Amino acid sequence: MNQRNAIAMGARFLEARQYPSGEFRDFRAYGSPGTEWVSGYVGFELSEMPGAETYSPLRLVSSYVLRSQRTSGGWGYHAGAPTDADSTAWCVRFLSKTLGLRSHILPASWSTLHAHKDPLTSGYTTYLPSVLQPMTQSGFCHASPCVTANIALSLCESREQRAVEAVRQAIEYILAEQEQDGSWTAYWWAERTYVTSICTSFLETVGQRGTAHDAATVWLRESQLPDGSWPGGAFGAAYGINGLCGTRWYENESHLKRAADYLLRSQLKDGSWGAPPLLRVPSIATQARWHPNDCEPVLPALDRVFTTAAALGALCRLARLPM
Repeated sequence: MNQRNAIAMGARFLEARQYPSGEFRDFRAYGSPGTEWVSGYVGFELSEMPGAETYSPLRLVSSYVLRSQRTSGGWGYHAGAPTDADSTAWCVRFLSKTLGLRSHILPASWSTLHAHKDPLTSGYTTYLPSVLQPMTQSGFCHASPCVTANIALSLCESREQRAVEAVRQAIEYILAEQEQDGSWTAYWWAERTYVTSICTSFLETVGQRGTAHDAATVWLRESQLPDGSWPGGAFGAAYGINGLCGTRWYENESHLKRAADYLLRSQLKDGSWGAPPLLRVPSIATQARWHPNDCEPVLPALDRVFTTAAALGALCRLARLPM
């Protein structure tokens, strides 16, 4: 199978899993599937497809995301959950790509994201402390590299003056949080490929291609498994690709080809990709980020919607490289 066919099959799978209202669903955190968060994420990845501007499922999910925006300007895990910054960032990044900066909804959303800035670290928290009182010491309210990088990538789209300083401070936070081996750790994910990839992509986007970026790239290359994947199966392979698809992609060409081959081999007959449990759902009292001996609950993407969107988006990005 070639990449074009794999992308087409993945798109058909996602189209079949889309609800008439336009939403996508996956995971079952606290017994309920993610909808607003998952829809923003899937929409963002679907917008990487060739001809996305005329793709009807994309217009449908865009309409759903617009309708589900809260009066605060943000979005949450689902309609019954509080606004959170990571869900908001994915929805904003999606709408920025499909609607552009002309959209009247984005300034309110950016204000919501700015409100989640941690004054102590200049990183960004998932939830505002006011939402979780009296559990303000929860890791839910602590700054996290994966959330910060995602928000900063969203703010890069803003033309507001305050976004310039916010992005500069986010760079400082991301650099300070990097581990000695070049990776980053996350609060919400039970592996390091996703967070390291999104932090690497952020540094690439803002032109920070120095020592930290190089160390992260080396970590991504060296953590690739013999079968071409990364820890996290197809999801890990997708983010291994995303993290290595930088301006020096040619230095990573062999790693990218091995990852693409893995995704082609691991695609299921229905066009989807599965992955082992990855979404960490810690107790609200938990402060620490994930570590290899962590015992907090971890959930799989049972509907395979989230993992399929990740793999499809990565293959679309890879297809644009002159390999």
